[in-house]
Amino acid sequence: PMDQFPLLPSTSLQQWCGPWCYCAWGWLWTEPLLAPFGAGYLLTGTALLQPGIGYTSLWCRTGAAVLGTGAVTMATFGTRRRRELCSCDTFVFVAGDWGPDVTLFGKNSDRPSEEEHEVVFVPGGRHPVGTTVRCTYIEVPQALETLSVVLSKPRWLWGCEMGANCRGVVGGNEAVWTAHAGELGTQSRLLGMDILRLALERGASAQAAAEECARLTEEFGQGGGCAGDDPSWTYENGYIFADSREAFVVETCGFNGWAIERVPAGSFRNISNGISIRQDIHAIKEGLAEDIASRSGWGPKDGRLDWKVALSGRRVGSGALDLAGREKAGHRHLQAMAQDLQEGQLQSGDLRAWVERFIAVLRDEDSGICFRDLHGFNSTGSQVSLLFPAAPGAEHSSAPHRHFFSCASDPISTSYKQFAFPPASTASLAAGAPDDHGSLELWRTWRTSALAGRPLPSYARELLRAWEDETLAAVAAHPSTGAPAAPDLRAACQRELTLLAGSMEAQ
Repeated sequence: PMDQFPLLPSTSLQQWCGPWCYCAWGWLWTEPLLAPFGAGYLLTGTALLQPGIGYTSLWCRTGAAVLGTGAVTMATFGTRRRRELCSCDTFVFVAGDWGPDVTLFGKNSDRPSEEEHEVVFVPGGRHPVGTTVRCTYIEVPQALETLSVVLSKPRWLWGCEMGANCRGVVGGNEAVWTAHAGELGTQSRLLGMDILRLALERGASAQAAAEECARLTEEFGQGGGCAGDDPSWTYENGYIFADSREAFVVETCGFNGWAIERVPAGSFRNISNGISIRQDIHAIKEGLAEDIASRSGWGPKDGRLDWKVALSGRRVGSGALDLAGREKAGHRHLQAMAQDLQEGQLQSGDLRAWVERFIAVLRDEDSGICFRDLHGFNSTGSQVSLLFPAAPGAEHSSAPHRHFFSCASDPISTSYKQFAFPPASTASLAAGAPDDHGSLELWRTWRTSALAGRPLPSYARELLRAWEDETLAAVAAHPSTGAPAAPDLRAACQRELTLLAGSMEAQ
């Protein structure tokens, strides 16, 4: 259990790690380079990467490893494959006096590379009293009204990794582990991805979605297999919900614990695969603070609970609480945007520049934010959203919010494509069948191309960049200016599919 081991110090190890690691009685080595020059950690009988850096599939091997000068000797006995928590990152910069004119949201969905991913539109609707909705594993009572949503999701499950609703609320889910993870057991409950979808379908504001997320977690609990081919892989969850006014971080622990942090206007925030809320707790499950204090020995200081300290384990050094790995890299990206804004190098109303900066973050392979592993974990989907504030006195924005999706197994090679909710997307519509706009076929084609190992010809790469420029050019002006619209998601997927198919046939 994680709470029996002190957390490892901050490190850039993840930047050098391949998708597979060896754990021996002694050293943690990266494969295939086997930790050149001794890049590894001295552990005793276990492999543990610091939360916030990322977890990867591990091969646990009993044996011995000896680091010599210019030579490495390793003996290994027995092999057991174990899937661990891998990468995911979510980012938000809330509109405000010290931020952009619109709220920016971005997330990569980092999942097993063979797991198919799709972008689906699900119309909202009204539902009879007493009806239920079937999620991935269990049924829960259906809401009387649900909002239309666009979801970026693994195909095999009901929920989603990230998405948005027609009221301008976006959300993303992260896997986390805490000292209470043992409570999950093997029982199937709501997946965090199910909870995210339910919250987006029911929350007309970021606060309402965050509160619904907390309510569902507390009432129905979280748990169940989080991979279609591995029912033993389960985890706790973290979320970001945002609208044009504010954002909320929701983090969970154990079977049904939760805490919420508010991110005010003009502020930025990012989360990775570790607990990140400290003492700035906006709301917490009733009685949970006292329960955590009694179980962990970390009581509130000055009347305020340090959520991260209390849930990270029994012995926590100050260095282990610092930002590290992808979480640190993501924070630096957002911090650089804020600094450029303050110094005048980035204008608050330059919407194209803001979208380009967020896309660049999601394509940052050096930090590990972008995964491109054919047979391990991969950034199977990506989303960037622009949320326009409402006019003074208005409840909702008159400008259409904009959402961009990769619809591909490689966010670097593909182009980002725009989705816009239909004008009639309201909760009064009758519920209809989900529509993937051709995104699943496009994802499969990108995956086939990647497995073939043939790079796209230069003309195809140039055309993809030109199409992305076309989409971003439509973002350059406020929607009220009547700027040319970008192709809708279906048309964008179809033309990219045609390009890929043609280039593969030519090869």
